[in-house]
Amino acid sequence: MFVVSRHEIDYLRPALAGDDIALVTWIDSWKGASCIRCTSIRRTRDDVELARSRTRWVMVSLERNRPSRIPAQLLDAFGTV
Repeated sequence: MFVVSRHEIDYLRPALAGDDIALVTWIDSWKGASCIRCTSIRRTRDDVELARSRTRWVMVSLERNRPSRIPAQLLDAFGTV
């Protein structure tokens, strides 16, 4: 199971009532038992970035309750960076 171990958000501009926004997310890197997933939140009418985030996800073994290397089949499913 993946759990969040760190989350950073940069708030760049406000979103206002009525704004249409789009979120784009991607995996920036993989390393052993963790990966970094990035997200960009943009206002659609002018493509201005409103916020961005980086989240560190850690694969944890439910049986051992400890970090566990990300399985190869999961890396293959997402495509390695």
